[in-house]
Amino acid sequence: MAYRFTNTEKWDDAWFSELKPANKLLYLYLCDKCDIAGFLEVNTKKIAFDLGLCKQDVEGGLKSLECKFVYSADNKYIFIRNFLKHQKNYPLNDKSTTYKKIIECLENKLQSFNYQEKEDFFNTIPMGHQYPIGISNSIGSTGKGGMGEKGGEEKGERKKDDVKIKFAEFVSMTNAEYQALVTKLGNEYAAKRCIEILDNYKGSNGKKYKSDYRAILNWVIERYLKEKNDNDNETGKKVAYIDLD
Repeated sequence: MAYRFTNTEKWDDAWFSELKPANKLLYLYLCDKCDIAGFLEVNTKKIAFDLGLCKQDVEGGLKSLECKFVYSADNKYIFIRNFLKHQKNYPLNDKSTTYKKIIECLENKLQSFNYQEKEDFFNTIPMGHQYPIGISNSIGSTGKGGMGEKGGEEKGERKKDDVKIKFAEFVSMTNAEYQALVTKLGNEYAAKRCIEILDNYKGSNGKKYKSDYRAILNWVIERYLKEKNDNDNETGKKVAYIDLD
C-alpha cells in the first residue's frame, strides 16, 4: 500500500474548484494510482469501472485535465506534472538511494516519451495535445485555471497574443510574452527553467503577481543566472549577459 501527500488547499484553487465533480474524482484517482514517479498507463475501461463512470465520461475528463499531463508518444502513458514536487521528491538527488527507484522509472520511460534525459520530463512545458491557443478545452482564455471546463475564446474575442495561458501550475503569461522571454534568454530551456523557478516560489508561499512575465524579468532571471553560474563554475564557463531593458 502506497501513501501519498495531498495538498488540502487544492479545494480553494480556481482550476480545481471549477472542475465537474466527476473530473475532480478522476484527478484524485490518477494521483493515487500512478507509480512512484508519476507515470500511469491509461486504461479508460478500468478507470471507468473503478470510479463507476461510463467510458465516455472518463475520456472527456482526461481531455479536460490533459494540461496537467505529459503524454507518451503513443498516448499509452501519462506523466503527471508536478507530482514529484507535491510528493516532496523534486528536485532529484542522484546521489541519494531514496531517489533510486524514481530515477529508474524516469529513465525507463525516456524512449516512450521521446526524451533523451530524465530532466526533459521537467523542462518540457506541456500544453495538452498542443491545441491552438483559445481552442483547447484545457487552456482557459481568462487565465483562471488551465484545467477547468471554461475553455475557448471569450465573447470579446481578444487577440490570441493578449490571452494568458498557463505555462505552469501557478504561472501564466501571454504567448507573446513567452516568445519575448525565449528571445531575451536565447533558448527555450532557460525560459522554462525561469518559469519553473517562479512556479515553485509562488506554489510554496501563495505569492501573487499582477504580471508573472514582469516578475521573471525583475528577479527570476537573476536567480536563474546565479544558479547557472554555480553549476558552471567547475567547468569555467561564464554566464552570458542578458539585457533586461
